[in-house]
Amino acid sequence: MEILKKAKVSVNGKFEEVEAVIDTGADRTMISEEVLLRIGAIHIKNISVHSMGEYRDTKPLYGAAVEIDGCEFPLWLIGGKKNIIGHDFLQLAKAVINEENGEVKLTKNWVEM
Repeated sequence: MEILKKAKVSVNGKFEEVEAVIDTGADRTMISEEVLLRIGAIHIKNISVHSMGEYRDTKPLYGAAVEIDGCEFPLWLIGGKKNIIGHDFLQLAKAVINEENGEVKLTKNWVEM
């Protein structure tokens, strides 16, 4: 099952909303490089990226904030062709994912009493 979420990607008040796939197998979040350039994200450096099947590539790394369901975190984002929410965001947001019904709860801002 493919789980999609609306994500707001921002840099210094400039933002764009994108639809992104929740990918529990991705270590890092990837956002379309076109989006990152439009909002003025700064290129930090290039990094080596490994994907399934031992595929290796060099991708640009950008700094920007990502917000989903009111949870916002600054991240190092991989510039690519897809929008993927990876473990870096999911762990910070303390995500609980029900893959049977496609529900994603971000518990970072929850206060238990």
